[in-house]
Amino acid sequence: MAPPILLQRFKMFRSNYFPLAFALFFLCSVVPISAAHFYSDPPEAKVESSSANAKATNAPAIKVSTVKQVISETLELANVVFSTGSNSFSFLPSPGWRLTQDQANKKLTLSYSNGQKYLIVELIETGLKEISEIKSANIVQYLKRKYPGLIVVEEFPVASFNHDGLGFSIKWPSPGGKEREMRHATVGFPGGMLEITMVAVTESPELFHDEFNRLLLSFRYSPGSKVGFQKVLPE
Repeated sequence: MAPPILLQRFKMFRSNYFPLAFALFFLCSVVPISAAHFYSDPPEAKVESSSANAKATNAPAIKVSTVKQVISETLELANVVFSTGSNSFSFLPSPGWRLTQDQANKKLTLSYSNGQKYLIVELIETGLKEISEIKSANIVQYLKRKYPGLIVVEEFPVASFNHDGLGFSIKWPSPGGKEREMRHATVGFPGGMLEITMVAVTESPELFHDEFNRLLLSFRYSPGSKVGFQKVLPE
């Protein structure tokens, strides 16, 4: 039988050090398994990855800017330049417009202060290769869904930024009884189609048509990030 003093010391060791020894044994046996099967990237790496994905997701579909031209002391015009990174365009609208953008649909709308006219330019990137793929019946059907009640008066070939397309002269009755003039052009290019639509309430259809033709002639295109623009000389 052990002396009383040894029994007393053993009890003190068991109460003070045995829990610590058991804990060390548990950690040494469990931690390597946990690290091998449940290891994940550091929080910093996850945050950076999420931030990068957010930037890619929220990147604008189109970039829009203006290039101003001072024609005279009393006249200043602004070319609208827009790009998707792989395709760039510019055009010169008549002055007095206010621009709004629909990034998701790659669409620009230019509204005029008198409220009687607006212009829509929409880029459709489809990988189109041949102008023959643009079908007249498909365009008319699309326009009738978009503008209920319209009447196609005339169909004609158009050209813009050195590419061919189809144009339409349209009458579009409004709920208020005033008949709106509409000109629409769908122009194909190697990356897809560009749709250009001008709508106006006007008593001078000829002047409206001339303005639309000048607009088509002002378009410039580049299969890259840089594009030229129409320069206007003073008369």
